[in-house]
Amino acid sequence: MSTSAQELVQTAIQSSAVFSQIVHIRSGKGVEPCWLPIIHDELQTECEGSAEHEQTVEYWGDDEDGDEWRVHVESILAAGLVLVETMPEHLKESHRVAGNWGTHPSNGSERRWVSPQEAEEIIEEDSDGYAKIVCS
Repeated sequence: MSTSAQELVQTAIQSSAVFSQIVHIRSGKGVEPCWLPIIHDELQTECEGSAEHEQTVEYWGDDEDGDEWRVHVESILAAGLVLVETMPEHLKESHRVAGNWGTHPSNGSERRWVSPQEAEEIIEEDSDGYAKIVCS
């Protein structure tokens, strides 16, 4: 977990509870787009409920003192991120020998949210042709 993303979530929850207001988190202004999946995961762990809309996911709950908090986060897709699947180098040879790549996650492939530009670079640099965008 990114310490900065985790700290951002805790600060957002505390600010919402203390000031009785909705805190909005979106990419830009100190929030890296790649943090959004981490932020969503952390809030999902902390919240008592959530609701997803086209551009935003709303999270809510009570803090340790029983004060209500609400945090709205830009959705991952609204941030323009894409999900890229790659095969770690140490697994590529065994898949070549087997004659197939298998399927995620049992094949050991990894997925991560990146910008479309970074996804293009990852795909272009993959000489085996395994890397691909699986959600955009």
